[in-house]
Amino acid sequence: MRNVKWILVLSVSVMLSLTGCGSEPEWVSIYNECQDGVNEGLAEMKQSPDTPEAMGDMMESMGLAACGMIKTTCEKDPEGTMCQAIVNSYKEEK
Repeated sequence: MRNVKWILVLSVSVMLSLTGCGSEPEWVSIYNECQDGVNEGLAEMKQSPDTPEAMGDMMESMGLAACGMIKTTCEKDPEGTMCQAIVNSYKEEK
C-alpha cells in the first residue's frame, strides 16, 4: 500500500518542478519508477481477496494517469515549474 500512497503524492505534486542531469533527464527515471510502483501496488492489491476488481481497475487507471502526467508535463517543458515541482517532490519523498 506504500506504493499507492506514493502514487497519490506524486499525482498532487504534478500540480506544483526538474533539473536534467546526465544524458537522460531526471524525470525519465521518476516516470519509470512511477510505473513500476503502480505495477507493484496493483500486484499487491490483486493478491488480496478483499479488493474488488473495479477498485483495482480504478487504481490502475489513476496510477498510470499520474505517471503519464509526469511524462507529458516534463516532455513539454523539462525546465518548467511543474516539471521541477515533480522532481523536487520526488526527491523530498525519498
